[in-house]
Amino acid sequence: MLHRSLVALALLLALSAAATAQPVSHVLQNPADHVVLLGEPVPGIARLCSFVRILPTTPPGDRIPPFEVPPGRLLIVTDVEWEAVGQWNFGPGGMVEFGKGHTVQLSLELVDPQTFAALPIMRSRALTVAVHATPVAGSEQLTTGIVVAPGTRLCAHAELLATFAHAEVRRDAVLGRIILRGYLIDAS
Repeated sequence: MLHRSLVALALLLALSAAATAQPVSHVLQNPADHVVLLGEPVPGIARLCSFVRILPTTPPGDRIPPFEVPPGRLLIVTDVEWEAVGQWNFGPGGMVEFGKGHTVQLSLELVDPQTFAALPIMRSRALTVAVHATPVAGSEQLTTGIVVAPGTRLCAHAELLATFAHAEVRRDAVLGRIILRGYLIDAS
C-alpha cells in the first residue's frame, strides 16, 4: 500500500511539474529561485550587510551589484557558511590573530535600512580556536530558515567571547567571508 502511495505521489508531482512548464529542481523548485549569496568583509567595519548573488553565469572578477530581495518575493535562507579570521585591535595593525582557546560566535540580524533597528535572529554554535593563529569556520543548517522581505537587510556579525574578571566580554571579530544559501518564494 505504501509503495502505491509513493508511486502515485511521484506521478502527481511529475504531472504538476509538466503542467507548470517551468524547469524544476531536485527540491521541486524553479532553479532560477535558488540563491547563493557571498559576503566579503569591508576593512574596519564589524558588520557585514552587503551580499552579492553568485550565478553559474557570473564571470570571475566581475563587479556585481548588491543583492536585494525582489518586490513581491521573499528570500528563505536555509544554510550559512562563515569564517572569522581574527579580532579587531583598535590600535596599530587593525587585526590580531586568534589565540588558542579563543571562542568565536556568529550572529545574524535583520536590519531596517531606514532606522538601522536590528532584530537578532540567529546565533551560531560557539566555536573554539584549536591552534593559535588559525581562522575559525562554521556551517549552520537552519531547520526552519530565515525569512527576508524586500527592503530588509540581513547582516552578519562575529564576536570573540572571552572571560575577564569573571564576566563574559564580547569583542568584535573580523569576518572572513560568509556564504548564504536559500531560495526565493512568492510573497503572497
